[in-house]
This record gives sequence, C-alpha cells and structure tokens, in this order.
Amino acid sequence: MATYTKKELLEWLAIKPRTEGWGAVVSYNRNKCNQLLAQDYINKFTSDSYMDPINKPVPTGDANWEHLIDWVTDWPRLSFEDSSKTAGGEVRMTMAVVGGGQVAIDNALGHKRAIAIKSLDALDHPELIAEEVALSKTSGTVGKDTGEVVLDLGDPVTAKGNWELSFANTLHERRQGGAFFKKYYREADREKRLFRLGKIAYTDQQYLKPQSFILRTLTAPGAASRGSSNFGDGVVELFVRMEGDAEGGMPPRDDWKSLIPDDGAGGYDCALLLSNKLLMEKIIYAGVRRSANPMPAGSDFLQSDTYSPGFIKLTAKPGLSFIRVPGGLYVGEDYTIQANPVNPDLLIASVNPLSVRTSAHEAENECILLEFAGRGRDVNQYQYVLRNIGGSGPHPQNVILHWRYKTNIKIGINQQSGALAFEQAGEPEADAGVENAGVTDARVVREFVAINNVIRQSILFGLRHPIQSVFFALKDIDVFVLNSILFSNHELVKPKEVKVPGDLALFGQISSPFAITPQDHLMGHGATHTFKVAPEFTGTVKWSVNAVPGSKGSFGAINPDTGVYTSPAIGAIDGTFVRAIVTATDTASTFSSSSLVTVVVRDITVNPVVQICNASPASGAPITRSLSANTLGEGILEWRVKKGDGSIPLRAEPDGKNTYTAGPKNNDVDGTFTVDEIEVKNVATGKTQTAYVVVNHFPQDLKMVVDLEQSSFPAGKAKLKVTDNRDRPVTAELEVVAGNGSVDSSSGMYTSDPSSPHRFALVKATRDDDDCWILLTYPLIELPDKPVDNLSDY
Repeated sequence: MATYTKKELLEWLAIKPRTEGWGAVVSYNRNKCNQLLAQDYINKFTSDSYMDPINKPVPTGDANWEHLIDWVTDWPRLSFEDSSKTAGGEVRMTMAVVGGGQVAIDNALGHKRAIAIKSLDALDHPELIAEEVALSKTSGTVGKDTGEVVLDLGDPVTAKGNWELSFANTLHERRQGGAFFKKYYREADREKRLFRLGKIAYTDQQYLKPQSFILRTLTAPGAASRGSSNFGDGVVELFVRMEGDAEGGMPPRDDWKSLIPDDGAGGYDCALLLSNKLLMEKIIYAGVRRSANPMPAGSDFLQSDTYSPGFIKLTAKPGLSFIRVPGGLYVGEDYTIQANPVNPDLLIASVNPLSVRTSAHEAENECILLEFAGRGRDVNQYQYVLRNIGGSGPHPQNVILHWRYKTNIKIGINQQSGALAFEQAGEPEADAGVENAGVTDARVVREFVAINNVIRQSILFGLRHPIQSVFFALKDIDVFVLNSILFSNHELVKPKEVKVPGDLALFGQISSPFAITPQDHLMGHGATHTFKVAPEFTGTVKWSVNAVPGSKGSFGAINPDTGVYTSPAIGAIDGTFVRAIVTATDTASTFSSSSLVTVVVRDITVNPVVQICNASPASGAPITRSLSANTLGEGILEWRVKKGDGSIPLRAEPDGKNTYTAGPKNNDVDGTFTVDEIEVKNVATGKTQTAYVVVNHFPQDLKMVVDLEQSSFPAGKAKLKVTDNRDRPVTAELEVVAGNGSVDSSSGMYTSDPSSPHRFALVKATRDDDDCWILLTYPLIELPDKPVDNLSDY
C-alpha cells in the first residue's frame, strides 16, 4: 500500500510518543485483511461453519419479486476508500454470489410467471455492496482470550450503512436486495456469519499482558481517489491496553501516518508500535533492577523522567544502589598486589547517575542508550592489599576509584528464529581507574600505571556483564509478538526489522509455516493447474483434494507429490460449476494449508439467459434490457443480435454490462411475440454463448401455467396447462422454442434434459392464430408466492 518510506516514518516517530497512552498499536493492511478473510472462508468448509446455499424470494415491487436459487456467496472483500471520513473508521465490503440461479417473477397478469432467468457462476454474477461496514471485536476476560477482530455480518452495527445487491437494475430493487441480506445474516447462525481478522490473546508474562483493545480503520494516502493506483487501500489498527493500565486516547487522523512503511522490497504487511513508556518503565526498568543491587534490598532506586520531546528516561535516584565489580591482581618482581573486594561497589547515582533512554539519532541506529559515570567519595572507596610472595603480612593501601560507561544497544532480528536479538552497536565508550591519593608504599607508587591498567580492565569487565543483562528483559517482547498477536491458520507476525526512534517500532509480515499459491483459482473443465507452496518452505508436502460440502458430481484429482490438479470433464460436473478444496500437508509437522479451486463449465457466461420485454413503440423512448457477460481467461467479447429485429452494441462496458434495444412493434408478426437471439463471442478463442429475449408485440389471449399436482419436478416433469382468457382449458400445439428439454403436445408433459447446456426452457403454445409462452427453470422449481415485504427496518 502506498504510504510513507521507512525513513519518513521513523522521522515522524522520533518527534514525540505516538501511542497516545496505549501499551501497543498493531497495524495490518488491506491485502492481508482480505487474505485472512479468504482463509477463514476456506476454513469454514472443514469446520462445519459455512453458510448453506440461499433459497429465498426477495420482494422488489408491488407486482414483482426475485427468487434466489441455491445462491453460493463468496468471502467478503474489504476496501478502505472512505474509512478516514467516517467517525468509526468503517470500511466498504463487497461479496460475490459465485453460483446459483435467479428468477424474476411478476403477477401483473393475475398469475405468477417467470419473466427473466439468470444462471450464475464465478464468471458472471451479482455482488453485495455494503457501505460503512464496521469491524468489531469480541470481548474477553483477563486470564483468557482477550478478544478477536471480527467481521460479523449479522451485527446491526456492522450493517448500519446502505447495502445494495446488484441483482437488479433500479436503486430501489438493489436496496431491497441489500436489506434482504441484512435480515438474512441477522437471523443466521453467528458462527457461520462471522469472519475472523485477528486476535489479541492474553499471555501470562510479567509485563505485556493485554487486557483490552479498540480498533479503527484508516484510508491510505491517495486511496480515496477512484482513479489512483492504490484506490481502496488502508489499514486496520488495534490499540492495546495492558493489564493494570488505563485506556489511552484515539490518535488524531490529521497527525497520523500508517505504521507500515512502503519501501518496495521491504514486503511489510503489518507493524507493531510498543509504547516508549511501557518499554522504559516496565521492560527496561526490570532489566536495570536485575543488573544492579539496590540498598536496602528491594528498594525502588530508579525514577522515570521525561526529556524532550516527551520520551521517558530512567535515572538512578541518589542513594546506595550499586553495581558490584571484581578486584584485580598485579604481580611484581618480588611481591603481589591484590585488589581486595572489601568495598568494590560502584554507586550508580554518583557523579553522573545511571540513565537509560532511547535514541532517535541516525548515527546511533535508533538504539537504546545507557550511560553513567562516577568517582569514589573518599580514599576508602577501594582498597588494595599488598601480599609478598614470600608470605609476609599484608600492607593495606587505599585509593579512590573512578569510572565512566556509555553504550548503545541495537535491537535486531534473528532471521532464523524470528526472535528479537540484542547486540551492542559499536564499542562502548568506557574508562575506569584509580587515583593514587593515599598511596604510601613505594612499590605501588613505582608500578602505579601498570596497576591502574589491571584494575581498569577488571572494572570494565565487571561492568559489561550487568549492563548487558539489562536487555535480557526484552525477551518479553518476543513472547508478546509470538503469543499475543495471533491470526487464523497458525499465522503469526514474523518480525523483519526493529527500530527504536522513541516508541519501539517492529515491521514484519503475517505468515504461516507455508501457504498455497494461489489462495483461490478459477479454471475450466478438463484442464490442469499446478499448485505450489511458498518458496521459502523447504520441507515435503503431500497434496489432496476434497469437494466443498454440498457439491455434486466429480471434483477432480490431484497428484499427491507434484500438486498438479486436473479438473473434471464437462460431463462429470453436475451443474454449471464445481468447487473443491486443495490441501498441502507437511509430512513432518502435519501442518496444512488449503486453497479453493472453482471449475466452471462455460467459457463465457451471459445473463439473463432469457428475459421478456415489449417491442419498442413507434415514437418515444425505446424499450431496453440490461445484460452482462464475462469470459474465462483472456479475450475480447463481441456482441450481436444473431436473430431478430433488436440491436446491441458490439462491445460492452468495461464491467461487462451491455444494453439490448428491442426492435419496433411489428403488426405483421406471426403470433403475438418473437424471440431475439443474442450471441456473445470471444474473439480470441471463437467460443460463443447465447441469450434470448422474448419480445411481446401484442397482448395474449392464451395463458400457459404449470399444473403442480400432475407434475414431478424431481423427475424433471412439468405438466403444462393452456387456458383462454376465461380460464377455460384449450388444446394447443406445444414446442420448446429455445433452451432445455422437450414437450409432448398430446399430453402437455414437458421433460427436462440433464445433458443440455441450457438452464431454462422457453415453451410456446399455439392455437389457431393465438399463442403464448412460458419460461421454465432448469432444474424445475415451483415459483414461490410474492413474499411479504418486511425489510423496511433493515
């Protein structure tokens, strides 16, 4: 996502603390959000928490309704173009209907009839478009799960904005479709309607114990402009409160940058900002306490101060806290001088008290800076004892000790384990030694320079270890990153770089041991595709494929060793598509990753497959109808009216939509209606698909309906009954003008054909100069009655 470079971000972080009182801020981008939603959707198929296909009527007008047949919805996809404009940082959500049928029904003539039929698949389908969708969180309790970031499609807060379903043309109809989905999800099983986007989990470590969090979403710079290359990009941000702390405030949007830098090859999709206050007053503080010896034991010998521009500095309080260092040993020609550790304690609040702070200077690599200096108060500060090699008694000699130590500690990443690694940035600025005040022994005076060097090395050695132990406490950050910031399917934050410009900034990727690429794949029948796992995975996987629950017919096969998937032949697919789950399993750990494959029967899908309209009048606005078409793979689609008097542009709009215009009313037509045939052709492949329009030129005196009592839909049988305008049965000649199946005029029995590629039948009845038509679906269904419109509250 186009945001800021890492350099720009670090400069901004160095100005002042940015967490606004929260212990940590976790951020991840739109691409990762949608990948997590896709993975959670795939996981639902193996956990019995998937949404069943939808079979419901939707009221759209006074005399019209739409019937949804076996609608299969895909996973939600989020975009953030309006997030920064809304008070709650809501997102825009789209969700495709990737399979099923749709029948437009009216009762304008006094009986219900199908007036348009659509056959949907992953090529051409409607979408649910939801505005101002609020992500939410589930609350947990301390000591258990702290909470999850979720998209709950049935939560009234989630659905507070306008929802539209692009299954019809008018805004009212689309809003009715959106309201239908609001109601449908409100009443659905919560686990099935819920999608998970991440989790802040409780950990029983000493300092980083998440207790609660709030979330918001932000639009990326420039992403609100529809013409921009990053349109819709943005981030989810979680503001985490630690146990024992108060909640912070919400950072202002006008002085905030996305925490995920855009450095091209960086490849970051998430970031963690750990507050400077928490880092210094809890984690670093604990490390300093472990390295020093407070007097009296257990006393609080550090104080927290702020320094420009508001970051925390730890400073030793005046008192007797000390760091203990070893003595030294110098061997002369006929004697030994031993530094006796009678009182070798370095007061850390002496001349320049111990201080620890972060450093945002580029030269110091955004390190943690620790420094202190001191000098003994009197000649009893340090004591030498002279011991003759010959064994004569000791001769005490007291001296004054001085010391100075400054070091930068750099935080890096262990690329193998992903854990934080701490190392000294360059050599410390350090010195130590003794002053010869109080020395009376001539031998000590004579060898004082050499003795001082020995003692200096001993003191510096003694300082180095306790100072470095300060940073062992930072392992708690590892535990927080690995165990508190969790995602589905074993996905964790993998740190790639850490900086400490003030707050601790960790940039990384959300990743699992391995993942299948691609995450979802669309392909044709009788084809092959090779699935792979992420290239950094070096182990061995076994491949398997299983049908999505509810699928019928063959779902293909996969080579268990190579990952080459072969989709089923067209004759083995029941319906217009089949979906399957491809899984790769690590033979060593049994960890697995799954991908979704969709196999379509058609190379081109055009909708509606059949619809009705009136002929255009001689004057006034012509009668038009909307169609849409899309193709599998590459290729330009060209449209034409292959048969009939209507017209249609050669090329559709970029979104695949086109507009058919009915021909003029024909007073010499044979009967009351004609049928226009529209052909859509892929110029590159030569493949074609056809749609039909029933054009009414005159009112019809005959009526054809299905006699339900004498029909058997499971057997593909529909008994057709023709009546006149007084509802009296008449004998008529029946024929299937277009589409699926055949009809027996003598019995009036229509029989569908499972081997036909058509998902409808247009049947014509003729008696003398009168005729009429009926549209039937495949498979046959009973048209539902007009539903009660109870969607006004949604």
